Amino acid sequence: MTSIRLLIAFLLVLIAASYSLAGGEADIAGWYLNKGDVYSTVHVTVEGDDVTVALSGGHVGNGPKTMISGDCDVGGVGKLSGMKLIADFPPTDMGDQGAVSMTFGDNQLTVHQADVFHYCGVYTRFYGVYQKYSCPELKKIFHRDLSHYREHPEDLENLCQ
Repeated sequence: MTSIRLLIAFLLVLIAASYSLAGGEADIAGWYLNKGDVYSTVHVTVEGDDVTVALSGGHVGNGPKTMISGDCDVGGVGKLSGMKLIADFPPTDMGDQGAVSMTFGDNQLTVHQADVFHYCGVYTRFYGVYQKYSCPELKKIFHRDLSHYREHPEDLENLCQ
């Protein structure tokens, strides 16, 4: 009788752990922002075992530096291993194949290494710590901090697309 109870307790713990792991992977999905002289975003989606990462940068801020306006968008897919991800980016007509290595934490991700996407421009960066935000929060930050979105608020509608 005691061994049956122990077996049932073990199975319940195992089931709870599997739900927790599945929920942890789903929790990484969302929008992440790295603020600095140049703002860059990482959009993460999870579908089954595949984690899709979309990097976007080149947004012009209000800092004292003059920067060339424009966006750079690249995307890749990888498999989550614990809370670490290496996403591979296929070659495109805009550049060579690349990869990005990142670790997810509590409402943030850290990009450890990202290949240089030469076509993105010198001011685009995909490294460092990114904080997780909801789309409405991201729109507020971009409207507040980036003059382009104050001058063209209609562009905020397409920000999280």
